[in-house]
Amino acid sequence: MFNNVALNVVIGLVFIYLLYSLLATVLSEVIATKLALRARNLKEAIDRMLNDETEKGWWGRLWDSLKLTKNPSNKITENFYNHPEIKYLGSSGIFKTPSAFKSVSFSKTLMNVLLGDGEITKEKVESRLKEIIKFSESKSKDDDEHKVLDAETAKYIYSLWQECYGDIVKFKLQLEAWFNRTMEQATEWYKRKIQIVLFVLGFCMAWFFNADTFSIISKLSTDKDARDQLVTMANAYVQNNKTVADTAVIKDTAQLKNYTQKLDSLLQVKKQLDEDIKNANTILG
Repeated sequence: MFNNVALNVVIGLVFIYLLYSLLATVLSEVIATKLALRARNLKEAIDRMLNDETEKGWWGRLWDSLKLTKNPSNKITENFYNHPEIKYLGSSGIFKTPSAFKSVSFSKTLMNVLLGDGEITKEKVESRLKEIIKFSESKSKDDDEHKVLDAETAKYIYSLWQECYGDIVKFKLQLEAWFNRTMEQATEWYKRKIQIVLFVLGFCMAWFFNADTFSIISKLSTDKDARDQLVTMANAYVQNNKTVADTAVIKDTAQLKNYTQKLDSLLQVKKQLDEDIKNANTILG
């Protein structure tokens, strides 16, 4: 136990806000799981890859950046997600699309969507991509229903094919590299969305728990028992609750666990954090 008053006050204050931070992180993960934010974020990324960008004004872009529950719905994206390679990676829940899939699944699915069934040859890839570009540039609205890709995307994929000089294996690797680059950016999109959730949760928790830093410092500065108890709780927490910190970390999409197991685990952690915060608030009065 530390006897320095100022140090004990700092330890108590840091411990209280550590609990709040962990609770906010766990709550954000529960919200992300319930709203299928990872699956939605992945679908948004695939939609960005396969569809040309539509012009939006400043307000439209602002609203788009703040919108968490996006679910792009268009023929091109739906054709990709309805392919068995992707469709059966999802759950049978409310939001059925998968939260993650590998780059090889992306290249295999896209090749099948672009080229159809049958043997894949250099000539078939070349002619089919040119056909898709020509069709995508059609201005007829009746053609939209049967469009495989938008014009800019089709031309970009054809440029990848040209870089491979007719090598189908290299072409698949190029598609996979394109997917991996996009996923790196999609991870940043997801982090920004979680930051928005945490920002809102922080305000709500500060109001609900009446987390006034100056009041807490005043209480700890004058109440030795409160200081000592919080320092003791902090020491015990560090020793006995390491699994909480591990669970609360936002995992990469490649490390996702089963929906039910993950949610149950998060709710157990939340229950434990609620109890610790309740005890801390009881000490503070």
